[in-house]
Amino acid sequence: MNENTPSALIVQVGASRRTRFQRAVLGVAALLPVLSTPGCAPTACTLTGAENTLTIQVSDDIWGPARSMTWCIDSDCRVHAITPGGSPPVILVDDRVGEAPILVEVRLAGENNTLLASGSTTLTPTVFQPNGPDCDPITWQAGALLTKDGLTPIPSG
Repeated sequence: MNENTPSALIVQVGASRRTRFQRAVLGVAALLPVLSTPGCAPTACTLTGAENTLTIQVSDDIWGPARSMTWCIDSDCRVHAITPGGSPPVILVDDRVGEAPILVEVRLAGENNTLLASGSTTLTPTVFQPNGPDCDPITWQAGALLTKDGLTPIPSG
């Protein structure tokens, strides 16, 4: 360093690095009381995904010959093909499942569209938050059991 080198500049560069470090340490230290206060800590959320679903469980005696399932929510119908040898339950991702109660109709058909079972019931979806109550996603789920006698709600819980 010579006499013409501004010493303030050299000190400033060194102080700048030290100051950034000191500010970071002080910033973390300032947050510690907040983070350690019960109820004030940030929520740690996992990244588990979920979607609104309708689960239809089917009794074994009618599942074997099943080839398709038609399900309707509030008279809006969709069809799900069933692969022989598959196993219930049928979990249907359906954005029509939400907070409000839904009228669900299910028709299970075999070869040549032969009716195996059908039924309808009103379901009240329940909220499901796989990452905890303060984390997204918030989804809705409902379920029913289809037997030869019809469709009945599956209690949530």
